[in-house]
Amino acid sequence: MPHITLELYPRELSAEAKHEIAEALADVLKKHLGSTDTAISVAIDMVPREEWKEKVYDPRIKAVMDTLVRKPGYEL
Repeated sequence: MPHITLELYPRELSAEAKHEIAEALADVLKKHLGSTDTAISVAIDMVPREEWKEKVYDPRIKAVMDTLVRKPGYEL
């Protein structure tokens, strides 16, 4: 039951664009994990720039930097 949460700075994304992003991410999971459509869920969370370090970078990136499969090219 894969679940993806995409966290990004706020931007204008139509419902259609969000759906297309979610479908593209789901396609990757189906291709590489053999997941089915009914098993996959995707959330898109807009995190304001001023909250990024506290809400995303420190707990979800920096805290697990040693185990990240793809590391960011920035530090905060």
